[in-house]
Amino acid sequence: MNMGRRILLGLVVGACGLLVAQSVGALTISPPTFEVTAKPGETKSLNIRVINDQSAAVTLFTSTANFKAQGETGQPDFLFDVQTSDLASWIKPDKANLTLQPDESTFVPFTITVPANAEPGGHYAGLFFGTGAPETDAGQVGVQSKLGALIIVSVEGNIRESAQIAELAVVGGQKRSHLPVDLGLRIENTGNVHFRPNGFVTIRNMFGGVSATLPINPKEGAVLPGSVRRFDLTWQRTEPQSGNGVFAELREEWRNFALGTYTAEAVVTYGQNGRTLTATSSFAVFPWLLLTIVLVVLVVVVLLLMKGIKAYNRLIIRRAEERTGRRPPGEDKLTK
Repeated sequence: MNMGRRILLGLVVGACGLLVAQSVGALTISPPTFEVTAKPGETKSLNIRVINDQSAAVTLFTSTANFKAQGETGQPDFLFDVQTSDLASWIKPDKANLTLQPDESTFVPFTITVPANAEPGGHYAGLFFGTGAPETDAGQVGVQSKLGALIIVSVEGNIRESAQIAELAVVGGQKRSHLPVDLGLRIENTGNVHFRPNGFVTIRNMFGGVSATLPINPKEGAVLPGSVRRFDLTWQRTEPQSGNGVFAELREEWRNFALGTYTAEAVVTYGQNGRTLTATSSFAVFPWLLLTIVLVVLVVVVLLLMKGIKAYNRLIIRRAEERTGRRPPGEDKLTK
């Protein structure tokens, strides 16, 4: 498939936390993800359901493609331009094409045959149903939609589960005037099989108290071998509101108040044996505008209070002198 070809892929989030097509247009497949453990030389038989929800008949053609991690967000990079090999070549749909009438659904059987010499660890591919026939001419240009499910196979053998925290960073710098604080946790998979990390980032204040506990991977996203995946976390008290200027800044400092230095500690568990990774980072929050206004108000209150105390003391002294006859009434007014 050359660069001139355009492929329209409908992609949504699948159960493994990577992106996979589940529904596009008026077509649906179920389940969106298959996760299989197999031995070398073993064959697995599975079924996938395809549903035509539209009002017209549709003919679909099956195809497969391996995928790898694209960037650090968990999106799959399907290798359509690469000659089929590895897991994509192990997947054999029972039908090369099928026609579904309006509102019709069918189960499509397929097998996964693991070669006897397959490398242990994770193998990753997609099983697709497209509206266009597979190309036979490398120079052909076409437009089609593809609907696919992720196929994840772990081949038994010398499985190596290994990972490290590449970075726990405070996004946007370590000093700010108010929440939210965004954290980026980057986890690198140095083994040969995927895993789904669990754990929390605990934020502690300068006195050691817990200010927040943030789950690292609530959607159970997977980290593929040889890749780094970034997990974004946010600490905030309330959803920030847009706006510019002094009053907007003051509003956010009040609504998302925090003060002092904080430490973020990540504790990550992964793998079958629950191995643990840790990392820390620090940041400071100083709501300068809010504190400046509070300080000014306090100074004004103190000055007014001092002035009031002095006036009150003079009043008490004058009344005491009037009662003892040491100062004629009204003298205080005449001597001012």
